[in-house]
Amino acid sequence: MKQIYTLTETYRNAFLGERISISSGAMQRSVGDELEKLVEDFSLNTLTGFDAYPASSKRSIEDVKLTSDDITILVDVKTEDVDADFHMPNIISADRLRKTYTDPNTFVLYVFLKYRKSQSFNSVEVLGVECMLAEEMDWSSLSIGNLGKGQIQLKSHPTRTNIGREAWLVELHSNMRTFIEKQQVKLAKELDVWTC
Repeated sequence: MKQIYTLTETYRNAFLGERISISSGAMQRSVGDELEKLVEDFSLNTLTGFDAYPASSKRSIEDVKLTSDDITILVDVKTEDVDADFHMPNIISADRLRKTYTDPNTFVLYVFLKYRKSQSFNSVEVLGVECMLAEEMDWSSLSIGNLGKGQIQLKSHPTRTNIGREAWLVELHSNMRTFIEKQQVKLAKELDVWTC
């Protein structure tokens, strides 16, 4: 775990205050892509102590994959424009996280970058860097949305918990069971509407 905490400090030091150029009038998604590229390029070309690999596909959990000794860290970058209203970003499919976390040596690390566009809208500055493992995000700031088999989403800025991976996964299972039961009730009502 020491490697992970060293990594989070390295990311904070590398990105806080960083300015990058963007196309004038760039929308939030394209700014997010540029910030993801910033983290990926740093991880692939500058970061030491890890073997780094780009995402294996567009649908990969990670923006960059890091390995060291016996651990794998899947790094996923999430961005937020501090001048825009908070939106509920999707974090990860609950089922994909459950499957990923069957390996106790694999971790999903979220790098939250808060940014502000310049007045001329041709650059952004990173104002905040917060790094959290999936199991460090308190369920008070998470919800499960009706997308696919259930999507873990942020309902507010993430708060940190230290209950540990095993207890966090127990909460994930409990929250998913509650979500599925609510979906079953909704679907039963919908089925009644379509019954002749």
